[in-house]
Amino acid sequence: MGVRPSETRVGWDFGVKSNRSRTGILMQQLRNTLQVVALGVLLMVHSLVQAGDLDGYRSSFLLGPLEEKLGTTLLYLSNNWSEAEREAVRLRLLINGDTHIDLYVRASSPTAYPHGSTVKAGGSYLSYLTELKNAGLSPVLWLTPESKHSVDHQGTMDAQKTFMNSVVADYDGVTSAYVVCLECDEYWSAAQVNDLVTNLKSSTSKPIGVHLTPGVGGITGNTTYYEQADYIFLQIGDHTSGDFIADTDTAVAMLKKALALGKAVIVSEYALYSESSAAKALGDILCAQGALGTGNGRSVNFCGQGLAESSDSDSDSDEVSDALSAAGSGVLVIGALLYAARLTNAAASFQLTDASTYIGMDWKQHDRFNIGISYAERFGKDGAADLASASVSFDYLPKQDHTLRFSYISDLENPDRFKASVSYKILF
Repeated sequence: MGVRPSETRVGWDFGVKSNRSRTGILMQQLRNTLQVVALGVLLMVHSLVQAGDLDGYRSSFLLGPLEEKLGTTLLYLSNNWSEAEREAVRLRLLINGDTHIDLYVRASSPTAYPHGSTVKAGGSYLSYLTELKNAGLSPVLWLTPESKHSVDHQGTMDAQKTFMNSVVADYDGVTSAYVVCLECDEYWSAAQVNDLVTNLKSSTSKPIGVHLTPGVGGITGNTTYYEQADYIFLQIGDHTSGDFIADTDTAVAMLKKALALGKAVIVSEYALYSESSAAKALGDILCAQGALGTGNGRSVNFCGQGLAESSDSDSDSDEVSDALSAAGSGVLVIGALLYAARLTNAAASFQLTDASTYIGMDWKQHDRFNIGISYAERFGKDGAADLASASVSFDYLPKQDHTLRFSYISDLENPDRFKASVSYKILF
């Protein structure tokens, strides 16, 4: 028998009637901006559908030397890590802006690193993966570790397929993608890697990547390793000594060479310290040059989901403009917000009825802060929108069951009609 929680709410609402013309201009600028974003949505549809679930991938799998216990997220599932250490790493990744986390599901050699961390093949990891996904870090499972874990890449191809299929069976529901192997070319041939990728595709619809030693096609330049892969996880190299970051010109040239193969490219390895300003600066450059994601830090959210170079004629532009003008403002705003949710890893909600449209997004910033925005339209009997409103809210949770909220809502058609409020809610 449960006790229904009571709620105590203290709030202050206030409205300010501002200069109609000034506020009207601001609201019109807001709507124009959203319409421009919506145009971007329409033009990006083709590339988004073609590229897959990892577009905008953002991880920080190297946090320092592998000799340090917490130097890589790949060992997150090790039984040598404490819950406090896992929590500390999650926080570092979220602060670094990550959307994904790279994880080994096996790394068997206790002598590979001074700290002795291993990941047991066939371990029970569902709770950890679910926790990561709920925290906003989508797991990407690396199915075979580097060559120093020799036992993991030995055995028959049938045994390797059986292991990989078992991982898919256990964790596909909480996994964003799979990478068959790290530096595959150190121990398997291109034919073997492609055979393993093909096998995985019979078990999962999730994207599958291949990672090699430094260079496009690895140190030997054998690009046939990528034939069956959905994504190239590109290692630039030259980041484990000196200034611990790859040369910018080399990285850009290597990325362009990889993109010329016609595959989606995530530049996964270019800096040893993913939280450094230098790593983030190079990650930003690689995003601007066409990478669909980064594995060693960046500053920008937008990466690779951008507009392809276009030489559209004036008539084509006119057609798009006419289409946009004919479309309802609500559709434009909804498209913009949905795409923004995709870019920024927000939780999005959408409701459409014959009388109204609602879309909202919510960003959880760690455990104490939430930021939300929403757009709503209510339709009249003639089918036209008779109320269009937008709202912004900020929640602060000082302690459990206590919420301090600041919110603002405005009628977009009549911008002098708005409400700002502050409330404090207690559940007990």
